[in-house]
Amino acid sequence: MKEYCNTDTKYKTITVDNGVISIDGKTVSLLSLCGNVGTNTYREIYAEVKAAEKNNPETAIEGYAELKKAYMEFDRYHREFSEMTESGKNYKIEPLTVNPEDVEKKYPKAAAYVEAERYSNAANYDKANAGEKAMKRIIAGENFETVIAEMKAEWLAIAEKAVFNN
Repeated sequence: MKEYCNTDTKYKTITVDNGVISIDGKTVSLLSLCGNVGTNTYREIYAEVKAAEKNNPETAIEGYAELKKAYMEFDRYHREFSEMTESGKNYKIEPLTVNPEDVEKKYPKAAAYVEAERYSNAANYDKANAGEKAMKRIIAGENFETVIAEMKAEWLAIAEKAVFNN
């Protein structure tokens, strides 16, 4: 989080945290800053917001948000189906409108990023580290197929080493 205290504004504090701008604690858009802060301050904030957007998978990777939405709907459907069968009641469940596999095929880079994200959430430190590195490399624009292959190879080598050490 970066704080801007600037004498050429009527506001006490302007903060930017991960691309989110707040003026005196209230979240605002980049456009609302225009004319309310000095030119140099605006340029600094603009650069920081754009850098945060570049590192945000929702803006940097085409189809990421759509794929995450498809996974959420898939989870909802299976949770409701499970609840229905466990309760023994037969009630209508809203069907899936999109299959996550179709979205994965449409946006393979987003699917690769989500796979790296899953690795990064692993309980094993080495596996999580491999996933974190892969996420950063995909966001940076490296070939996602190569990155995922290297991530899996790195994890496989670590896992094999752990198995043979025991």
